[in-house]
Amino acid sequence: MSDGGNILKLADLKIGYDKPLLQKVNAEFGTGITGIIGNNGKGKTTLLKCLCGLLRPMAGDITFKGKNVFKMLNQERARSISFNFSSNPVSFPLSVYELVSMGRYPYTGNWATRPVL
Repeated sequence: MSDGGNILKLADLKIGYDKPLLQKVNAEFGTGITGIIGNNGKGKTTLLKCLCGLLRPMAGDITFKGKNVFKMLNQERARSISFNFSSNPVSFPLSVYELVSMGRYPYTGNWATRPVL
């Protein structure tokens, strides 16, 4: 990759809802595992929502493999980036297979009844 192996880049990111929670966030991530830690209510989940395209930042850019996350087609973004909330609002039990299968939805055809893992 031309960006030195970085897959995800954050540039001058400002995120929040009515008021900013995080400002001037700059980071680059390659392959591997990254943890985001901090006190409750400080913007971790809001940041993750922005990273996967569920929430637009107030300012700044998020690129995934050189593409602006918000200019990617929904299916392209869904095939590349996923997000699983730590608290599941679903009121019925899911097996691990069913939960993982939900993340495979962008790879199914229009009439598929069961995603291929």
